[in-house]
Amino acid sequence: MDIKRLPKTEFAAAVAQIAGERNINPQEIIDAIEEGLISAYKRDQKEHGILIDEEEQFVVDLAPESGSFAIFEVDGDNRKNVTPPGFGRIAAMTAKQVIDQKIHEVERDTIVAEYRQKIGTLIPGVILRIDPYKMTVGIGKTEGVFPKDEQIKNEMLGIGAKKLFLIKSIDEDANTGRKDIVLSRRDPEF
Repeated sequence: MDIKRLPKTEFAAAVAQIAGERNINPQEIIDAIEEGLISAYKRDQKEHGILIDEEEQFVVDLAPESGSFAIFEVDGDNRKNVTPPGFGRIAAMTAKQVIDQKIHEVERDTIVAEYRQKIGTLIPGVILRIDPYKMTVGIGKTEGVFPKDEQIKNEMLGIGAKKLFLIKSIDEDANTGRKDIVLSRRDPEF
């Protein structure tokens, strides 16, 4: 799929469809596409032996109605079109990966925001995975983390077990930015 040559209605319809299906603001999808195109451009240049200084700034002009785009190198007030010829196909493949990742992140953030409002409430869940330090629990559209220290001592839970859990908190990893919904069956509020 060549982003550069998508017909007007096909590109706009694809963005609208993704936004609607995943409950994401269409502008966040456009932003993810632009980031994906810049990543694809940098990777393409590196593959052609052209080194890009980390301080170089790039922007994408993307027409949301048509899907046409151009990549510009920005130097102060000057903008230089650096879109390589025939770049659309390469951009589409590389950008798709970045876009998928960004959409997943935005979805996750949206879901976490919903659960942030539910801290202190009980929710049904199903044990999906077990490791020595935590269990992963399916809760609605997402998964929560059920740490060892939030589990009831001597309670035997196996994969597939259905229980009620307290939504205790949302923890964010400072290094990765990943947000986890922390569940408890031991907290006094439970």
